[in-house]
Amino acid sequence: MRVRDLMPLNAPVAIGSYHFDAEGIIAFASKYDPHFFHVDAEKAKDSLFGGLCASGWHVAAAAMKLNVAHNQKEALRLKAEGHEPPKLGPSPASAISDG
Repeated sequence: MRVRDLMPLNAPVAIGSYHFDAEGIIAFASKYDPHFFHVDAEKAKDSLFGGLCASGWHVAAAAMKLNVAHNQKEALRLKAEGHEPPKLGPSPASAISDG
C-alpha cells in the first residue's frame, strides 16, 4: 500500500493539536532559539509580534511530533484492518548519491 492510496491528493488530514503556553515557549526558546520575543514576555510586547511568540523551530518540532504520532496510529489501524501500511522513511532525496 502507498500513502497516495490512503487519501486523495491535497486532502487535509487532521493530525492532532498542540498547546503552546508561555512556560513551554520560554523553556524551548531558552535552549534552542533565545530571541527576546521568545524568552521575555515583557520585552516581547515591543516587538513586531506584540507579545511572546513561539519559535518557528518549536512549531516545527511540535508539528513533526504530531505527524509521527498520527502515522504510527494509522499504521496500527491499517494492520488491524488487515492491510500492510505504507513504508515510510527518509526523504527520497537522501537516497541520491554521487555515484
